[in-house]
Amino acid sequence: MKLSKIITLTALGFGLASVGVLAGCQDDKATSATPTEKTETAKTTENNNATNDATQKLPKVTVAEAIDTYQKEFPNSDITSIELDSSFSKWYYQVEGVDDNKEYEVKIDAEKNTVKDSSDKKLDRDDQNGIKRAEDKLDLNKLASLKDVTDIALTKAEGTATDWSLDKELNVTYWSVTIENGKNETEVKINASSKEVIEIEQDN
Repeated sequence: MKLSKIITLTALGFGLASVGVLAGCQDDKATSATPTEKTETAKTTENNNATNDATQKLPKVTVAEAIDTYQKEFPNSDITSIELDSSFSKWYYQVEGVDDNKEYEVKIDAEKNTVKDSSDKKLDRDDQNGIKRAEDKLDLNKLASLKDVTDIALTKAEGTATDWSLDKELNVTYWSVTIENGKNETEVKINASSKEVIEIEQDN
């Protein structure tokens, strides 16, 4: 009799274990994605990323490289503004600078990093002897990249970034990124070092 009880309990235990295994298998089938589903999800993500990359274009030459090119042209001056223009399917950096007695301007091909044009002009007497230099010199330490500020601006407005400028106001160096969406235009100002959004201005 004792032997019969042991066998019965063992069989019952095995049966319960079998039920548990079957239930676990069914749960796995219900919750696990098939290889096909995983592949389709990955393809969708890749397609979305590819679409974003195709929509927003940036020049080959970085801001840091453009700054270096300017400084080779006029090594003893400080930069006072940088603009990136994508008009007519051409990318150009317009970099302006100043020393104690002159102001400078350099146009740089943003695809080849070559100087297209450069000029210098004597400062007005009131701006000489380092006065304008001290007032307008940009802070280029920890300068946020073009990609970083573009990504930030696109979180604040839908569309495509078309124009960028680096300037100074109230002793703060900032990026201004223009986003166009049809007839709507949004300007996003971003602190050039901390990447904090300073101002958003919409022009409908």
